[in-house]
Amino acid sequence: MITFTHVSKRYADGTVAIRDLSLTIPDGQLLVLLGSSGCGKTTLLRLINRLVEPTSGHISIDGTDTSTLNPVTLRRSIGYVLQGGGLLPHRTVLDNIALQSQLAGVRKSQARAIARRMMREVGLDPQLAHRYPSQLSGGQRQRVGVARALSVDSGILLMDEPFSALDPVIRHDLQDEVLRLHQNGTGVSAAAQDKPCTIVFVTHDINEALRLADRIVLLSPGAVIEQDGTPDDLLEHPANDFVRTFIEAGRPSPRLTGTKEHIS
Repeated sequence: MITFTHVSKRYADGTVAIRDLSLTIPDGQLLVLLGSSGCGKTTLLRLINRLVEPTSGHISIDGTDTSTLNPVTLRRSIGYVLQGGGLLPHRTVLDNIALQSQLAGVRKSQARAIARRMMREVGLDPQLAHRYPSQLSGGQRQRVGVARALSVDSGILLMDEPFSALDPVIRHDLQDEVLRLHQNGTGVSAAAQDKPCTIVFVTHDINEALRLADRIVLLSPGAVIEQDGTPDDLLEHPANDFVRTFIEAGRPSPRLTGTKEHIS
């Protein structure tokens, strides 16, 4: 469980990214942080793995205040997927994926075995193992980033607008993959695969949020929570004019205006 307690973040230039936010994310939930650029959603995500430190308030994971943990160790124990995958250009696909395990102290041979398994998990052709990121398509690079993030057993996966630069068909396929991984469990150990992964997913796309989320937190600037609920809650019972306008501006497809799809 991830808990934000009266968290605020003010940057050195005076920008207030987050104003006194409290939020709890239960184990196994796929939570979407939704909002326009600059509303604070990426800052919230990065507070979880301490890429950003709060100005005030506390963040805890399973009851442990993250400020008491070594930040490097914490980051290595949580899966994190960036737009474009965030891959190292001089490393092969296999070694990009294996890096997460190696940083956690796993032997290189074992880390590569884990990497090959994670490639299968995300639908990557084994023949791509020895290619470099520049030799991959955008969708393939993004799958590599997901595979690398899955090679840890924390049970938490952070995804920061991972599919926004991809074409609609590839984006839809990768959304399917996220839903499948969430439902079937992720990670290296059998224990990690026995339960859904907790996923915190950042997007500005209402259609993507409606398709993926168990729960959506719609934010306005300053990470002010305008509505916190299921996709149906936002569609059928918008809390205010801000929510109504945001949803209407996104023009969600009629086929997405129900509960999220489940991928077998």
